[in-house]
Amino acid sequence: MRGAVRPIVRGRKDEKKMKYLTGLWQRSLTVALMLVGLVSLSACGITTQSWPLGSEFQRQLDLADQLSNDGRNAEAVAILQQASSQAPNEIRRAEALYRLGNAFLATDVLYEAESAFGEAIVRAPRRSDALTGLGITLALSDNVPEAEVHLTRAVDMGQARAFSPLGVVLDLQGRHVEAQALYLKGLTQLPYSRELSANLALSYAFAGDYGQALAVSGPLSRLIVPDRYKRNHLLILAMAGRAEEAYRVAPTLGLTEA
Repeated sequence: MRGAVRPIVRGRKDEKKMKYLTGLWQRSLTVALMLVGLVSLSACGITTQSWPLGSEFQRQLDLADQLSNDGRNAEAVAILQQASSQAPNEIRRAEALYRLGNAFLATDVLYEAESAFGEAIVRAPRRSDALTGLGITLALSDNVPEAEVHLTRAVDMGQARAFSPLGVVLDLQGRHVEAQALYLKGLTQLPYSRELSANLALSYAFAGDYGQALAVSGPLSRLIVPDRYKRNHLLILAMAGRAEEAYRVAPTLGLTEA
């Protein structure tokens, strides 16, 4: 129960420890935000639109996808820039620009990603995936308030993949109750989203509700998931004043170090 949790901030030494843990938490959220951009959003983008087979435009998109999958993002950018400039109409131009934004985001060229997503929205204002991409890019650029505006619009338009980054943006502003409500709502639409569950656990922890946090992060850490989810569980244990337990648990999760 929450009342049974031992306080972990008691003196100068503990304050330093909490500051360190807070820094780890912030980095965990930033990594989560970036992964939303590189995985969920990009995967969504590849299948968002389908154009006539054999068309030059589709050929360019397919080639850019293949280059991106091979890690040849600079070449993918060049192809998508050409596709956007030669697109026969605004809808197709918006599709190319959206994918161009993802390609820039994958290489951490945030200014160009912001520009590409923004242009896509100008040409197709109802593209919630582009709004999500723009929101993620702005958040990674430390423009959190503006990111919230675009991500909220995307959620309001029904973009399920915007729940997680919007929740992260709210958490980064200390608005944990709002963030938690958003993660839970997102899980009603994406019930198997490990990203939403992981961010929900972190949000509970930073709000001081370690019992709820561990109830989510514990089972998640024992699944076949990336190591960052498991490290989140160890971080939450440490935040709850259970650092020794975190070190004992780490090997059982397949981690060589906590």
